[in-house]
Amino acid sequence: MTAGWKGFLKQVAWSLPVAIAFTDCIACVIRVDGQSMQPTLNPDPDSRDWVLVEKVTYKLFHRYKRGEVAVFWAPDDPHQQLVKRMIAVEGDMVWEEGKRMPTRISAGRCWMEGDNPHSSGDSRNLYGPVHLGLLEGRATHVVWPPSRMQRLPPYVPPGRVVEDEGDSLARALAYKPEASWPQLHTAAARTARVGSKALSSSAAAARGAQLLLPMQRVSMHGMRLLFTEPSASVLHQTGAEYAGEQEQGGHGCAL
Repeated sequence: MTAGWKGFLKQVAWSLPVAIAFTDCIACVIRVDGQSMQPTLNPDPDSRDWVLVEKVTYKLFHRYKRGEVAVFWAPDDPHQQLVKRMIAVEGDMVWEEGKRMPTRISAGRCWMEGDNPHSSGDSRNLYGPVHLGLLEGRATHVVWPPSRMQRLPPYVPPGRVVEDEGDSLARALAYKPEASWPQLHTAAARTARVGSKALSSSAAAARGAQLLLPMQRVSMHGMRLLFTEPSASVLHQTGAEYAGEQEQGGHGCAL
C-alpha cells in the first residue's frame, strides 16, 4: 500500500467519528416525507423539502419551546423519525376539538401535531403526549430545494393551549374559596394566556375559572360559570339557585 493511500485511510479514520458525532449531537439535514406538515413543509406533492435539524437545544440544554417544528422518534416505531409541531410542553393544558375539558401535559412530555390535521397521525389521534426523551432536534430552516429556502418560525394555533403560568393561578385560587368574583375575574384576566396571545378580560376569566372549578368539589360562593367560545359571556348564579339545580340533578357548572 502506497503512502498516499495510508494517509487517506488515516484521515478517514479520524474524520468519520467526528462526522458521526456532529450529525448525532449538533446538527444534520434530513428529508421530509408525507403530507402531515402541509402547507409548512412539502406544499408541492411532487417535491420533498430538506430541513436543517439543530440538536444542541434539545439534547444538551433541554429547552423546549411551544410552536417549534420538532423531529422525534415515533412512540410506536423506534426506527421511524417524525416531523411535527410542538404545540404544548409539560404543565400546559391543550384544548382538543370535541372535548369539553382540556388535556394536561404531564411532566417529561409534550404535545405534537401536524399542521395538516387531515393527513397526520399525532398526539390528537394516535399516541397522545410524547416523551421528551424521544426528541431528536428542532427543524429550523428549509435548505432544499433552493426555491423553498426559508426559516421555520414557531407557531401555536390560537385558542389551543393554556400555558402553565395562567393555570398555576387557577390552582392557587382553587384553595381560596373565600376569593370574590372580582378577584377571580381580575387575576385570571391578567394571567390566563392562550397560545401566547392575551384574551379579553371576560374570556380569560372564564377560561381561568374553567380550569379552577373541576379541581374542587365545593362551589365558590355558589358561582356558576358558562363558557362557550372566547367571546362567551360569564354568568353569575346565586347559591340558592345552585343548590336548587343540584337537587334537580344538575351539574352546577356548564362547560
